[in-house]
Amino acid sequence: MNEERNEGMEIEQRRLDSFRAGETVGEVLLASRERAGLSLEDASRATRIAKSMLEYLETDNFDAIPAKVYVKGFLRSYASVLDLDVEYILNKYEVQTGQTHKSKGDLWEVEDEIVEEKLYSPKVVRRFVLPAAIVIAAVIIIFKIGWKKEVKVQPPPSLPDLREEFIEDESMPEAKEPLIEEPVLQEPMELRLIAEPADSCWFELLIISTVGRQPDTTVKMFLLRAGQIRTFQAADAFVFKKIGNPGSFRIELNGRELEFPGESGRVRSDIRITREGLASD
Repeated sequence: MNEERNEGMEIEQRRLDSFRAGETVGEVLLASRERAGLSLEDASRATRIAKSMLEYLETDNFDAIPAKVYVKGFLRSYASVLDLDVEYILNKYEVQTGQTHKSKGDLWEVEDEIVEEKLYSPKVVRRFVLPAAIVIAAVIIIFKIGWKKEVKVQPPPSLPDLREEFIEDESMPEAKEPLIEEPVLQEPMELRLIAEPADSCWFELLIISTVGRQPDTTVKMFLLRAGQIRTFQAADAFVFKKIGNPGSFRIELNGRELEFPGESGRVRSDIRITREGLASD
């Protein structure tokens, strides 16, 4: 029994040491893929995740992925394809990125103390337990003999038959659990803003990404100086709430330049960009 407990503690300790090891989530994924002999293209086809997203995961560049729900969905799919412990990878990601909420499996504890069962030796049983049992049995027998009386045994009262017959209706179809399909994760859009070499402008940009029923919205307010380039990513849409000096920059969506309306020295508002291109709200 002690050997089994010691072996269990050793296994749990090795698991705890592995969780606390300096190896990052990205390093675990990269090493597992190389051991499996898979290229990034092979992994992308197996997981149906874009190659660029897998590169972000393997380099721990989680901020380049537009939403946290995307990161966890990608990690779950990638870990399954690489035959890794999915919960282990997700827990390691949360600890590595400093997320404060606790979920099942966040903390692994190993007991430092083992409480052993105390077994009475045969010598102690013969010396104390058996004599006490004999004395108790003798007292019970004497009590029954001294106080024995005739007791007329009454038959138990008849009880009504409460049994009910249940007939199984074979015509009833078996209930089937509804199939819940996981949402298909699309590769995020990339928006590039390029200021003209001799001019600048300012923006209030709304970035919208939704996975399943969980929206994720971010507001960016910034100044794009002359010749500066800024890049943003979103799953659903970008909305320019306000643009100052709209004629002083160029805009590219997934590498394709858009004809952005606006004149220098003006202010534009509510310009929406989707996968199809520009659309005014």
